[in-house]
Amino acid sequence: MGIYSFLRNGFPLPNRRIAIIVVGLLTAAIAFADWLIVPNVSLGLLYCIPMLLLAAHLKPGEIAIAALAYTFLREGLSPFAWGRDVEPRLVTTFIAFLGAGLLAREVDLRKKTVEAYARALAEQVSLRAVSEQQLRGLVEGSPAPILTIDPAGKVLMANEATHQLLRCATQSLPGQSIDFYLPALAALRETTRVRHVIRTLIECTGHRLGGEAFLAQVWVSSYGPPGAMDLSVVIFDSSEQLRNREEVSLEALATGARVIMGGFWHEIRNLCTAMRLSVTSLQQRPGMADAEEVEGLRSLMNGLERLTASGLRPESPQTFDVASLRAILDHLRIVIEPWFQESQMTVRWHEPTDLLLIRADHHGLLQVCLNLARNAHRALQRSERKDFTISSTVEGGHVLLRFHNTGAPIADPDALFRPFQPAAAGSGLGLYVSRAIVRSFGGNLRYEPVKDGCCFAVVLERADLPFIVYGEKAGEEDPRVAS
Repeated sequence: MGIYSFLRNGFPLPNRRIAIIVVGLLTAAIAFADWLIVPNVSLGLLYCIPMLLLAAHLKPGEIAIAALAYTFLREGLSPFAWGRDVEPRLVTTFIAFLGAGLLAREVDLRKKTVEAYARALAEQVSLRAVSEQQLRGLVEGSPAPILTIDPAGKVLMANEATHQLLRCATQSLPGQSIDFYLPALAALRETTRVRHVIRTLIECTGHRLGGEAFLAQVWVSSYGPPGAMDLSVVIFDSSEQLRNREEVSLEALATGARVIMGGFWHEIRNLCTAMRLSVTSLQQRPGMADAEEVEGLRSLMNGLERLTASGLRPESPQTFDVASLRAILDHLRIVIEPWFQESQMTVRWHEPTDLLLIRADHHGLLQVCLNLARNAHRALQRSERKDFTISSTVEGGHVLLRFHNTGAPIADPDALFRPFQPAAAGSGLGLYVSRAIVRSFGGNLRYEPVKDGCCFAVVLERADLPFIVYGEKAGEEDPRVAS
């Protein structure tokens, strides 16, 4: 039992030099005791102890040399030294010492390997615990609703933001099915694609605990072995964005319709003016002043004029919005650059580093810029040189946004902004509506003659807001709070 424990626990000698000194002293002590012992009694078996101690610090060849030395030492101090049958005895003793040494060396190597593996495993476990703690802290502290579900749709983990979004009690989601809250995930799990790695975005209808519906954008990714993959889910409630988008679209639709109808009634008024001249001319003819047909035309003309007057009545003054020209140009770049790249056209941007705030509606001005860019793209398709430049400059209290392309110049600039032009590429309303939109927030859209191509300039008012201007200079007081 003691030898097994000794072999199992290893050999405590710290290094090779100390091992050689200790083994040398122990060998000398055993040899001296063996020399002093009464004849016919041999202590040769005790040489296994220094052999076991030394083997952990020797190579296999060195172990063989040490075993040979202990073999001759045992034989030389035995009671029947170098007697009959010495060869078999030497071979047996050598094999015994060599086997003990190799066994000790292998046990020590295995022990060191196990200890190194244990240290590495403990380090990995510690690092994993730290990583899991950091990840859990990140998930729990994230403002975004994050949860994980198993292949059956059961919630494994959900942070506090998820409980708040779904109106659930704290820590009540783990163990529940997610199918009631996000039915689209049930359909996703039933497809075969879940058996492979997925990274996708789903826009679907979600439900809170009380049954309230909301528009959910769900980022889904899978992890785990094939066939048994869990899903990690990040949820974003985009209901407010949907409401804002629909309200902006409705407002833009109403503005566009109002502008188009204004142009339509403007043309009707011009026709009414021509009709009035014709009716006046007919009345001056003998016998036509009181004709029934002339009176009918007069009544029809008066009715149309009343309609045009109501259609052209100005809207109530509106409060101008404040927009960031940088944000508008960034969104414009995202939308139009693929158009020009696909047609192998060059787009150049010349923007100052300090783009100012402007008095404009973000969505409306972006639509105007898109219309001008689309017109430039259409013009460059018929041009040999395909360059389109968008530049912005600050001139006094205005910001000028210029759209210059190298297409063919405009033959009749005066007719550009007239509605319902017969020669227009589209409906003949694009530039008319665009200028009306820009004028609705105090700006203007005009054509600027250039030597090469054509250029349109959008003139916008700067928005020098009080809460931005005041406080920039030391000692300047904001009159809003001074009173």
